[in-house]
Amino acid sequence: MRAVAWGIRERGNIPFLHAAADNTRAIRLYESIGFTLRRRNRIVRARSCAN
Repeated sequence: MRAVAWGIRERGNIPFLHAAADNTRAIRLYESIGFTLRRRNRIVRARSCAN
């Protein structure tokens, strides 16, 4: 993952990841390799009710 993030930075972009707010293990892992929490987003699920 670090190599991928490095490659993204080399191209002039900013690497980012998404994790559910309650997925604390993933968040801790991402922080341990240098990612920082940028913002919390609310995720809304929608589905079609068409039969």
